[in-house]
Amino acid sequence: MVERRQLPPQIKRIELTRRVGGRPVVRYQVTIDVGTVDGKRQQLRKRYTSERDAREALDQIRGEVSKGTYVHPSVLTVESACANWLMSRHGIKPKSKSGYEGVLAPVRTELGHLAVQKLTRQDIDALVTRLRGGQVVRADGTKRRPWSARSCNYLLGTLSQVLDQLVHDGTLVRNVVAHVDRVAGKPKKFATYTPTQVERVLRAIREDRNRHAWHLALSGLRRGEIGGLRWTNIDVEAKTLTVGPTRISVDGKAVEQDDAKSEDSARTLPIPDPLLVELKAAKKR
Repeated sequence: MVERRQLPPQIKRIELTRRVGGRPVVRYQVTIDVGTVDGKRQQLRKRYTSERDAREALDQIRGEVSKGTYVHPSVLTVESACANWLMSRHGIKPKSKSGYEGVLAPVRTELGHLAVQKLTRQDIDALVTRLRGGQVVRADGTKRRPWSARSCNYLLGTLSQVLDQLVHDGTLVRNVVAHVDRVAGKPKKFATYTPTQVERVLRAIREDRNRHAWHLALSGLRRGEIGGLRWTNIDVEAKTLTVGPTRISVDGKAVEQDDAKSEDSARTLPIPDPLLVELKAAKKR
């Protein structure tokens, strides 16, 4: 006769009311303390079809709790995770935040309904494949153009940051995006104007009231730097131009930024004589 092992106190044998072949259906319910959340004691309660499964689950959960790697079940969705991460980005500029919102948009549209703990690598791979093939539509129903390798990798990097935050907070065990293969692609080469093209632009803007802005662009300044430039930034006597605060467009609205794009962007530049002539003429106008 086989001696039956006594069940540990965390496992309870339960007979359900329904029957199969005249016998009651038996389940083994595991109830175990899994720590505290927001100062409240939390218990996990789950049923298993066999005693063996229940014992194995109990051992695994106790081990994870003791090592501090246990993750509490969560109904947090991918949509909420993205929204919370964007809200937490207090130190970024409006343009950067707008960029993050744009690159996460297809994730929120296509995968936002999923519980973040059920998000898989296959879900991400399938989304990237569809983006590359131009098969994803926007929230308003319009079709997106096929995404470049650079855009897809930007998405993967951003979503990885979202999940990293959840791993740090204890909501996820691991970041499923961290090891998703990045899309191979050739770096984009930026085309510059040839001397002939520059001459063509200069001829076209000869009568333009704002031609000095074109001259500044041809001299290497960014759009935001030109938009934020003030006459106080220009020293005609010293023939220097100081780049400081910028003015950019975010979602169709002009946004003033108190500082330059980066520490290296805040700089003082010499003004070439042809540009100085244009700036003097513009100030006189």
